[in-house]
Amino acid sequence: MGLLVQVHIALGLITLVGGGFVLAKTKGTALHKRIGLIVVIALLSNFMLAVPLGTIGRIARGLEANLLTTLGAVFVGVLTFSGFRVAQAGALTQGSIDKACLGLQVLATALCGYITLLMVTGSDLLGLQAVTYD
Repeated sequence: MGLLVQVHIALGLITLVGGGFVLAKTKGTALHKRIGLIVVIALLSNFMLAVPLGTIGRIARGLEANLLTTLGAVFVGVLTFSGFRVAQAGALTQGSIDKACLGLQVLATALCGYITLLMVTGSDLLGLQAVTYD
């Protein structure tokens, strides 16, 4: 898992630097679009790595899966994908993929809020406990 963690960190740095650059550049320019695409690819790649790192990797090491990491990864992945679709269409589309993305965003938001409540209270509500330690 060491290599996956290093790739995950590198993609995160690409996302942070590229995202800052995209925010600073004039919207719609060719450079803005190219770097924005790199940021989207880095974010989606990180999403694909975060799920195994937060769940499968921890379980393989004998630890509990980190639900907050997994849900956060799903949330970021869905937001990135749907935001990219909106940027490509130029306006909010109303296809079935977009409606499914909205549903996943609402579900992920609710679950992240629930897990945050678990972390704040330190309890296991409804039989689910947030894992915040190694």
